[in-house]
Amino acid sequence: MIRLGSAGVLTGALAVMLTLAAAQGETPAVPGAPPPGGASKVPTYWNDIQPLIAARCASCHRAGGIAPFALDSYAAAAPVAGLIAQVTQARIMPPWPPGPRTPRLKYDRSLTDAQIALLADWAATGAPQGTPPVTVPPAARPEKP
Repeated sequence: MIRLGSAGVLTGALAVMLTLAAAQGETPAVPGAPPPGGASKVPTYWNDIQPLIAARCASCHRAGGIAPFALDSYAAAAPVAGLIAQVTQARIMPPWPPGPRTPRLKYDRSLTDAQIALLADWAATGAPQGTPPVTVPPAARPEKP
């Protein structure tokens, strides 16, 4: 009698599933992998980046803001997409000096790892614009205390 540990059973089950899928001409789904055929969602300015910039960057990166340049339009953001990716990956931007041990603050502008990856993907794919909405909501500004 052959004894299989749980890893052996899982490996065997995976082999059976892949064999059956191949016999049926299907490509098995792998969690976290792009859809079959290499198609994956490419982030666009209007669908993905503009809402992120409006929520996390535009309070400073706007005309007349304290940042050295505005990011309030596709025309302004697209040419610096690579720079945006670099400074967010290095966690230079958005500036958030309190540090990770600080209690959660009301106007936290820090970015999640997923948001940083989204900005990097947008830059890596050539900063596509996407389809603009009929109306663009104004950037949120923090309340004054």
